[in-house]
Amino acid sequence: MSRRHVAGVFDALYQGLAAQSRRVSDDGVAVRLFVASRVMGDLALAARGAGDVAPDPLVAAALEHAGLEDSTGVFTLYVFTMVLAPRLLVSVRDARDGDVDPEFDALLARAATEIVGQIGAVSDLLRRRTPDEIEWAEAARAIVDTLESAGYSDHLGPR
Repeated sequence: MSRRHVAGVFDALYQGLAAQSRRVSDDGVAVRLFVASRVMGDLALAARGAGDVAPDPLVAAALEHAGLEDSTGVFTLYVFTMVLAPRLLVSVRDARDGDVDPEFDALLARAATEIVGQIGAVSDLLRRRTPDEIEWAEAARAIVDTLESAGYSDHLGPR
């Protein structure tokens, strides 16, 4: 996966999580979305450098879809940590297996650590909550189906 594509994925996560943080009704979830967006934004800036990139459209669409399904933001956190982040970790691992320059390799290593950290932080937040009745199964399946039909079954982008 190219540095430009990685930057586009991080940028889509940054923009999508930030947008949802302003819309959700749960303050704790809003804070967690905002913090995650800042982490992804920092990675996007580092990945793109002085260049400009377009946010990955599939990642952006997945987060937008999640926001439309649930006003609390919990489903957006779910999509980020259970659908997108694992695929992103595979992409980061695969990118590191290629012939990459040391600076990009260090960025990818940092990205993996940051992504895992965000998964843990979301888990900590949601573990302290009493789950409401969850009605997202169909919405989650639709997001996964869209990603898989675009070739993003276990990663987020070209190999």
